[in-house]
Amino acid sequence: MNDVGFVVAVKNIGNTLKQMWEFCCNAWNIITDPTQILIGAMDLTYWILLITAMVCLILTMAGCKKTKNGATISIIIYTILQCIASVLV
Repeated sequence: MNDVGFVVAVKNIGNTLKQMWEFCCNAWNIITDPTQILIGAMDLTYWILLITAMVCLILTMAGCKKTKNGATISIIIYTILQCIASVLV
């Protein structure tokens, strides 16, 4: 049996177990403290809803009547999400 191959295999198994442990620790941190996910989601929704509201306002000014409620709904959803985030974070 080749001793070098055995040592390499043991090191690979050790690295794999170390990475699995780090993954489990990170997953546990996310489960016990979901504020980081919430903050990231709020940052993302801010831009999505802001762009949606701007496009709806531009289309409304251009004469499209179907987008009139889009800007209002987008701003209302953003406000509700911000209120929920401020309570949870």
